[in-house]
Amino acid sequence: MSEVGVETDTPLYSFQAQDCRQLRSETSYLLGRMKESYTKHYGKLEADAIQQIKVYISEHSNEDISLDVLGQRVGLSPIYISKMFKEKLGINYIDFLTECRIDKAKKLLADPEKSIKEITFEVGYHEPNYFSKVFKKNTAVSPKEYRKSLFGKKGLAATKS
Repeated sequence: MSEVGVETDTPLYSFQAQDCRQLRSETSYLLGRMKESYTKHYGKLEADAIQQIKVYISEHSNEDISLDVLGQRVGLSPIYISKMFKEKLGINYIDFLTECRIDKAKKLLADPEKSIKEITFEVGYHEPNYFSKVFKKNTAVSPKEYRKSLFGKKGLAATKS
């Protein structure tokens, strides 16, 4: 029965049923085993899909990524992906995408040659002011303040955003 994704041990029937009651009992037992196997198999597929989505978002966080695009990548419906993210990771996909973008921005801010405007576009935002607002919301400091803290400049609290 592995062709339907359900593994079972052979022989399927542990004994020859002599009457309806035995047949019902054996059938119920087998269906229970098949359900367990299916649930286990489906759980592995779901975990793999989540991992694929996380990797894809991480690698493409600078692009506009929609649930539709993610669904096409892993063969799942956008609504199901949204639900799966919330249930399995405790975060919605937009928040995960934002975290990836902010993490990337933090790394890029370590390069003093890159302007904040360049970093804005490089991490997937279109407006520097919006990027700064999102960055500050997620890190409690502006990109400018964060950069200053990387280079050990004093007066972090006194700097203007």
